[in-house]
Amino acid sequence: MKAIINYLNKFKEFNNIFDDKRVIHCENDESFAFLLLYEYITNPCPLVIVLENLLACQNMYAILSDMLKDKVFTYSVDEINKYTSLATSPEMELQRIYILNKLIENEPIIVLTHTMAIKRLAPLKSLFKKKTINLKIDDEIKINDLINKLIEIGYKNVFKVTQAGEFSYRGGVVDVFPLNYNNPVRFEFFDTIIDSIRFFDTTSQRTINTTNEAKIIPATEFLFTNLDEGIDNLKNYAKDLINSSKNNLKLEGIINEDIEQISNYNFNEAIFKYYSFFNCYSTLNDYLDNKQVIIVNEDKIIANEQFIEEEYATQSLKDYEEGYCLKCLHIYESFKSFKNGLKNINKVSTDVTNTTNDYSFIKVLPFDFNFDLLYKDLMDFILSHYTIYIGLESTIHYETLKDYFLQKDVNFYEADDDSLLKEGINISKKDLNIGLDFTKEKLLVIGENEIFKKRFKSTISMFSRYKNAITIESVNDLTIGDYLVHEHYGIGIYKGIETILNNGIHRDYIKIEYRNSDELYLPLEQFKLVRKYVSKEGAVPKINKLGSKEWEKTKAKISERVNDIAEKLVNLYTLRSQNEGFSFQKDDELQEAFENDFPYELTLDQKTVLKEIKND
Repeated sequence: MKAIINYLNKFKEFNNIFDDKRVIHCENDESFAFLLLYEYITNPCPLVIVLENLLACQNMYAILSDMLKDKVFTYSVDEINKYTSLATSPEMELQRIYILNKLIENEPIIVLTHTMAIKRLAPLKSLFKKKTINLKIDDEIKINDLINKLIEIGYKNVFKVTQAGEFSYRGGVVDVFPLNYNNPVRFEFFDTIIDSIRFFDTTSQRTINTTNEAKIIPATEFLFTNLDEGIDNLKNYAKDLINSSKNNLKLEGIINEDIEQISNYNFNEAIFKYYSFFNCYSTLNDYLDNKQVIIVNEDKIIANEQFIEEEYATQSLKDYEEGYCLKCLHIYESFKSFKNGLKNINKVSTDVTNTTNDYSFIKVLPFDFNFDLLYKDLMDFILSHYTIYIGLESTIHYETLKDYFLQKDVNFYEADDDSLLKEGINISKKDLNIGLDFTKEKLLVIGENEIFKKRFKSTISMFSRYKNAITIESVNDLTIGDYLVHEHYGIGIYKGIETILNNGIHRDYIKIEYRNSDELYLPLEQFKLVRKYVSKEGAVPKINKLGSKEWEKTKAKISERVNDIAEKLVNLYTLRSQNEGFSFQKDDELQEAFENDFPYELTLDQKTVLKEIKND
C-alpha cells in the first residue's frame, strides 16, 4: 500500500483529502473505501464513518477488513425495533461496548456505523469510565465488593468462565473474562489484598502470562448511578399508561416483570428501552471528541431516520394497545443532535448519477484464472503508458504469475512497500484487496481477488457467546420441521419463511413455533442467531415455552457438566498428540485453486484447525 501511496502523492487530488469541509463525490463504494485506506495509512487516527444502513456497513466492512485486519469495526444495531416478538443480537451490544472503550482510549481504528446506531442511546462517557474497574497487585478490595461491582456492570456469574462477559469465584480466587482482553484474568487474593494477576487459557486453565494490573470494562450499556431512582421514574411514567390501557392487567404484569429484571441486574435488549428513565444516557457522539467523522450520503441518512421514527411511533402505539409495552418511550436521539458539537465532519456522496465526481476509480473486473485475458489487458494498459501494480500475498500465486510472465517474455519489476513504482508491470507480495483503475493518474491496481478468485470476508467479526458452536451457514440448510435453538428462547420448530408487510415495507422473517403454538419471528438477515438442534436419529427434543424459565434452567444444568466434558477432551487430545502422523507435501497451485473454489467463508476455528493440520 505504501508504494501506491508514494505514487499517488504527486497528484494534488490526494493531498489533504478530508481536510476541508466540501462534499467529496465518489463514483462507487470501492473508490470511497480506497480513500479511507489512503487516509488511514497516511494519517493513522480514529475515523468514524456514518453510513445509511446496516447493509452499507457490512459491504464496506467486506472491502476494508482484509486490508486493515483488526483495525476496522462496526458499531451497529439490528435494523428492526426491539419488541417482544422479535429476537435481537447480544453480540452486537458487546461489540458496541468494545468500540466505546477503543474510542475512549483514542486507538487508531475505523468505526463503521449507520443511522439507527448513531440515534441509539449509550451510557455517558464519564459514567463508562467511572464504572470501568482498574485493579493492580497489592490493591485492597473485598471479594464481595468486587463481585457486586462486576454484577452491576453486566458480568454474569457462572460456574466456569468460558466467554467474554462472565466471571466466577471460589475461595480467594476470582476469574473474569473482560470484553477488552482475548483471555480471561485470574485474581488471587490474600484476604482483601490482590496477591497476583494472571491471564489464563479457558480450556487448560493454565497461565498464559502474569501482569501487574488489569482493566475490566463494562459488559452492558445499561449503566446507572441510582437504580432505585430510575425504577421510580419508570413506575411513575407507567402508572397512568397502565390505567388507560385496554389490556391493563397484561401490561402491568409485563412492566412488573421488566422491573424485576432490572432490580436483579438482568440487562438485555428488551430492558434497554427503559434506559432513559435513569438519566445517564448520551449517544455515540459523546465518545467522539475531536475525532474525524465522515458522513456518507447524508440525504439518505435523513430519509432513513424519518422512516425509523415513523415506524417506531406506529409500532409503539400498536404494542401499547395490545398490552405488550409502554408507548412513546425515549429510545432514540436525533441525527441533528448527533452532529451537534462535532468539530471534524466531512461529507461524502457516492451517488452514481453525479457527473462531477472528484474520485472516479473504475472497479477492475475479475479474470478468474484466465491468464491469457490478463495478458491481453495488461498489454493494452502498457501501450497507454500505465503503471501497473499487481499485489499477490500468496507465495504460490506470486511465483505462478512470475513464471507465466517469464514464459511470455513480459518485462516486470519486483516491488516491495518502499519501492518507487515504475511505468509498466510491478508485482508485489502486498495485496490491496481492491482492484481499481485510476484513469487520471494512469495507475492500475490488481490483486488476488481479480486474478485468483480470492474472496473478501463476508461476515463481520463480532463477539460471540457461541465460539465453540456450529452455526447455520444458510437458510437453505433448513427444512420445515427442523428443530432450532435460540439463546434466549430455547428449542422450537422451524415453520418456514414468512413475508410481513410493515408500514409499506415487506420484510422476510424466520417463523419458529414454541409450545402452546407460541410464535417467534426472527428477521431473515439475523438467521445466524439460531442453531440447528442435533440429536440421535429419531430422538425428539422437548419444545420450550416462550416466557418461561425452563430454558435458563436447562442451560444451568449444561453449564454444570462443562468440567467433566473439558477433562475428557483434554485426555483425548493428550492421547492423540502422542501418536505420529503422516507428513504431506506443501500446498501446490492445484491445492490453492481447490481451496479458493470452496463456496463458503471459513469460520475462525476452521481456519485455525486447517492451519494447524498443515503445520503438523
